[in-house]
Amino acid sequence: MYVEHIKKTSTTREKTLIHHGVGSHSLLGYTITSGRTQRNGGGGGGSGNEYVAISSPRSNGMFGSVLINSLQLFSPAIRLVGEGFESYFGYALATADLDGDGDDELLVGAPYFTPEFSSNEKVDK
Repeated sequence: MYVEHIKKTSTTREKTLIHHGVGSHSLLGYTITSGRTQRNGGGGGGSGNEYVAISSPRSNGMFGSVLINSLQLFSPAIRLVGEGFESYFGYALATADLDGDGDDELLVGAPYFTPEFSSNEKVDK
């Protein structure tokens, strides 16, 4: 999956790879959202940094993942991995400034998560 940057003053387009390495049945792109953080540490001032979050609820061995990438070229991505097997981590994504600091927080849904089947638990056979 790529983000394409189109400059208004130019006819050139720049593509940035933002998600790779997931299987064909990972449901990559199931949910996509974007948000903004402030470069000066919050408080509503400054120019801000935009990011995009893309979910793959069936990736990483069915634990699911969400990739967060800045829309700035060449910035590294952050991958969040779910804790519950088949929890559909990333089924829903939302961004909102929950604490009023000027930075959007990312909310990740995992509707089928149950603590009994988390990756840190042993299952009796």
